[in-house]
Amino acid sequence: MAAAAIALSTLSTQALARDLSLVGSRTISVYAKVVAEEFVKKQGFGEPKVAEVNTSQGLKHFCRGIGDLYPDVAMASRPIKDAEAADCKSNGVESFTEVRIGYDAVLLTHRGDSGFGDLSLTPRQIWLAIAKTVPANGAMVPNPYKSWSDIDLSLPASPIRLHLPEKGNGARDLFGDLVLLRACDDDPAMAAMADDAREEACLAAREDGTILEFATSRDALVAMTESPDQPIALTNLQAINLSAEAKDAQLVRLDGVVPETSTIASGEYKASRTHYLYVKNQHVGQVPGIVEFVTEFLSDAAQGPDGYLTKMGWIAPKDDERKEMLSRIQSASSS
Repeated sequence: MAAAAIALSTLSTQALARDLSLVGSRTISVYAKVVAEEFVKKQGFGEPKVAEVNTSQGLKHFCRGIGDLYPDVAMASRPIKDAEAADCKSNGVESFTEVRIGYDAVLLTHRGDSGFGDLSLTPRQIWLAIAKTVPANGAMVPNPYKSWSDIDLSLPASPIRLHLPEKGNGARDLFGDLVLLRACDDDPAMAAMADDAREEACLAAREDGTILEFATSRDALVAMTESPDQPIALTNLQAINLSAEAKDAQLVRLDGVVPETSTIASGEYKASRTHYLYVKNQHVGQVPGIVEFVTEFLSDAAQGPDGYLTKMGWIAPKDDERKEMLSRIQSASSS
């Protein structure tokens, strides 16, 4: 705390002698680097440093303190948690501004030649395909399902083969929260379990060779396109939009809903997520270009119908929401 107080005193008397620094979500960083190029070109500021980690690691770095050694903006693919906000405060980061910048989705996909056709799965069917143990006669038993039709006769008789990003990957964690836990929590066999035990059981994946794990969502997608089997891959919208290998991929509907711009932005597609920038208010006015960078990210040039991010597959907030976020960051600059 003493170090934070000294840093705060120093920061209040002199600007930081460096360019803008961002850290966080790999998904957002791809787009942030494009914004950074436009920001430098249009505004004449120095080139921002964009560090790719994951959301949790990014917020941890962001909350470590204020001053020259600490990032100005965190890129997050989920809202900041109460514990993370408390960590910020304990380290002298007295306030930050949350800016919603867009939307994304995690999804399942398969090759066009897989024979699955226009496949729609429910969260429960997906959970029963992935889970290490499944309910049977009121008890949990090792997963016996070998083909999709074993789970439901209306599904294809194809063997269950799944390509998933590894545990700890943002897409994997989000899919677990929004799809697997949703299905599992509704099962009577889980009702008697304590919350932590139920969550662990819901997210435990089978280890019988049915699932192959990859470092990233894009790796899972590329491996799917090259597999001699008929795997279904868990990936994200960014990988689909930016991967040449995905040109023949077909998206799996979730509860009958296609993951597309309108259903993701509205929340109708239940495996969607919101992206955020968290701006360290004590650095605004001390580090050149923070407000200008966020303004460029939210601009019509970036996120309008013909915006350069829109053309990359970015899903923008509605116009009134972008205006609200622009007002929010302007308020941070005048406070």
